Amino acid sequence: MKTLFKKYPWMQIVLGVLLLAVGVTTIVLAFVNGSIIDRTLSIIIAVALFVFAAIMFFSSLFADSKTIFSLALVYGALFVALGVVLLVRPDLISAIFVTMLAVFFIAYGAVMVFKGAILIYFRALWYWIALLFFLGTVGIVGGILALCYPGVAFTVTFVILGVGLAALGVYEMVMGILATKGKGSKAEAE
Repeated sequence: MKTLFKKYPWMQIVLGVLLLAVGVTTIVLAFVNGSIIDRTLSIIIAVALFVFAAIMFFSSLFADSKTIFSLALVYGALFVALGVVLLVRPDLISAIFVTMLAVFFIAYGAVMVFKGAILIYFRALWYWIALLFFLGTVGIVGGILALCYPGVAFTVTFVILGVGLAALGVYEMVMGILATKGKGSKAEAE
């Protein structure tokens, strides 16, 4: 993509504008109506699961011609079933997402606390130990809070995602503008 942006710097500006628009839309939808995000994510994931299922069915029929039964057939059926469930019940995606996020934060926090305990054993510098214990505590508390307040955790996650996308969009726009200015000055010099 770098070579594409070097050749056509205006495309980087367009990408930046699109990322900024998606970021702001994500922030607004996170505060206004979380069910729209649920439905959108469910549809995107369901379509991806249907595509994966089609690939699995195709591979079980044509790639594994020597076997009578293929595990890819089971995977394809599971992907179809999960895709149908997500289309029928789009509200499940937020529950699954928040639960996975909470489990990740708790596991991350536990690993950081464990690393801090190991550093105590090896007599590392105190600020590294304190940092690991702090990160571990924040991770564990954040995971528990996400489990206790899933709606707030879902909103906060998508606000952070929207801010990140908007910041990336501004960065891409600035880099595209700078590349356009640089390209114009090179053309004027020649």
